[in-house]
Amino acid sequence: MKIYLLGLAYTIVGMQALYAQNLADSLAFEAYLNEVVVEVKHASSSSMPLALPSQEVNGLWLQKYRAGSLMQSLESLAGVQAMPVGATLSKPMIRGLGFNRIAVVQNGIKHQGQQWGADHGLEINQYAPNLFYVHQGPMSLQIGSDAIGGVLEVESVCSKPKDGVNGDLYLYGGTNNGLLGSVISLDYQRNKNYWSLQMGYQTTTDYKVPTDEFNYLNGQYHLNKGILKNTASRELSVNTVWSKQGKRLNSRLLVSFINSKIGFFAGAHGIPSSIDLARPKSKRSIELPHQRVGHYKAIYNGDYTFNFKNQVFWDLGIQFNDRAEFAKPHSHDDAPLPTTNKELSLKLATTSLNGRWLYKLNRKNHISLGINSELQYNRIGGYSFLIPNYNQSAIGFYLADKYYFRDNLSMSLGVRYDLGHLNVSPYTDMSFDEQYQQRAIALDKVFHDYSFSWGVAWDINHSWSLKSNIGKSFRMPGVNELSVNGVHHGTFRHELGNPNLKPEKSYQWDLNIDYKQKEWLEVLTLNAFINYFPNYIYLNPSGNFSWLPDAGQYFEYAESRVFRWGLELMGTVNLTKTLVWHPQLAYVHAEDMKSKYPIPFTPPLDLSNELGFHKSEVLGLEDFYIGFTHQYKGAQNRVARNELKTQFASLFNLASRITLPLKSSFIKLNFQAQNLLNTTSYNHLSFYRYLNIPEMGRTFRLEFQYSF
Repeated sequence: MKIYLLGLAYTIVGMQALYAQNLADSLAFEAYLNEVVVEVKHASSSSMPLALPSQEVNGLWLQKYRAGSLMQSLESLAGVQAMPVGATLSKPMIRGLGFNRIAVVQNGIKHQGQQWGADHGLEINQYAPNLFYVHQGPMSLQIGSDAIGGVLEVESVCSKPKDGVNGDLYLYGGTNNGLLGSVISLDYQRNKNYWSLQMGYQTTTDYKVPTDEFNYLNGQYHLNKGILKNTASRELSVNTVWSKQGKRLNSRLLVSFINSKIGFFAGAHGIPSSIDLARPKSKRSIELPHQRVGHYKAIYNGDYTFNFKNQVFWDLGIQFNDRAEFAKPHSHDDAPLPTTNKELSLKLATTSLNGRWLYKLNRKNHISLGINSELQYNRIGGYSFLIPNYNQSAIGFYLADKYYFRDNLSMSLGVRYDLGHLNVSPYTDMSFDEQYQQRAIALDKVFHDYSFSWGVAWDINHSWSLKSNIGKSFRMPGVNELSVNGVHHGTFRHELGNPNLKPEKSYQWDLNIDYKQKEWLEVLTLNAFINYFPNYIYLNPSGNFSWLPDAGQYFEYAESRVFRWGLELMGTVNLTKTLVWHPQLAYVHAEDMKSKYPIPFTPPLDLSNELGFHKSEVLGLEDFYIGFTHQYKGAQNRVARNELKTQFASLFNLASRITLPLKSSFIKLNFQAQNLLNTTSYNHLSFYRYLNIPEMGRTFRLEFQYSF
């Protein structure tokens, strides 16, 4: 906590109020229950450019597609992918870009964990009363570095239709991994004051896959009845929100805490022994290796209206991410055996300050002037080394103008300048021979660049609308890309940073076309993009063998020119008054222009068709829905060097819900059958793909909700 308090004090003393987004306090609770839409027009996104495609997700949508983690639930959206690590942990990816290229923004503040790691998940509770917005395309103008590929925006819902006490109780479970969970949520609203408190706990067992064997470093190993031993998990979450709406001043405060313990499949953490793969004493036991993550967060938002022309917005965010990995003690060469099981410790403290001034020059011309800043401290521990200690600060300034030529035609234009400073501490490991002792060198780097965005949104008529946006984005290289030097178990390789990397740049054109027809075609949406990176940062196989044991060759971060293009196609077709068809397709093509090889972790073609039957009332019950989904995951044969090809898969899922109305409350039941035919399928983006481990087999999930 010492570095955390130091970071807070330093930022408050040394930085000014910076960029923020408008609050969503005026959102009605009914908006939380609407279906997914393709445009974002709520207040909190007023600073987001309307010329980029966005998708909205609410509580009802999540109930239909709920999976083991938030991102696994959201990957049912076209163009959104999850990089899973087992059944309960996954990373966000948008159009094949992830890690530090995707920003997660909660109530106006960037969520900061250890997002550079492939096995580091997203510490946000998917059961909290939130609205989620996926912005596809470069968002550097509004967010800064790390939003070069898109943004997942999370907004707290802070109002109900009427005053008084409200509450929700969720009980849920799943068959494959023994999922058991409960969430209790209470809120109180009176005289434009709102309070809410939510607490949740869930536990899982080891999960099953439809195979009895896997590979590790060209060796083949047996799985006991398809069980991935030591993949159980536990998670506790607490989320509280307070908001107050005044005549001129609005305020909102979020305080949250998530603590999780997740086992690592032993076969993904070094060469496994027969004991590592033997049947566990208890399927819920979490043995070595495992990870523990605690994320503490406090976010305050405020806005003040001077008059019709002038508004100011500000955010303050404080976060502390405490991550530790535990494994059996092991040493290199003749070094003494460590006396602790703590292999890695990563403690990241982040303080953020944002501010924005909105000036309405007239009814047609709205100007925004904003700044945002961030200060980070990261401290390491444990008997192994991966990344060094570092301090990082960043500040950005932007000016944006939105002009309405008429009610159905607008133009947005903006420019931004970012400045970042990174100080990396050296690290010496005396357990190695002298030539390998220097694991990280001291670095003192300053990065700066500009971004711009220009877009047009045009509602041509009642049926057709068009959006087009062109822009340049900027991203600072992460400390892992500059200074990593070690084996991150589960990535199955020795990764080596490159201290000479330059800031990453991206030029992108986005096109969004919507067609609507009242009779039967509710909406048909086409999103397309073209993307060019002059210096895309990626891991390159060196061809040289690592000096670390059981690591194979080492991979070094390098830069290259990369060209990407892709599209998403989505539709809602009303076949009858009660029968709806939802087709969607997503495709990404990415290629290194120098080597002519594809870029690693490029998602394959994704095609899905959902046929849903919905009726408002059946036998006295309300909101009856049942839907069948067929998902076709295309083969990925366009792979980078040393990347495995992935065969196609055809999956079937089922989802249903029913509501039982009571006098002043209701009960809702949701049922899902995922991978209904127990098909053996491989996720090209999966953390366990290199072990040739398929995705989870058939699982049934039941969710009970009591609202009062």
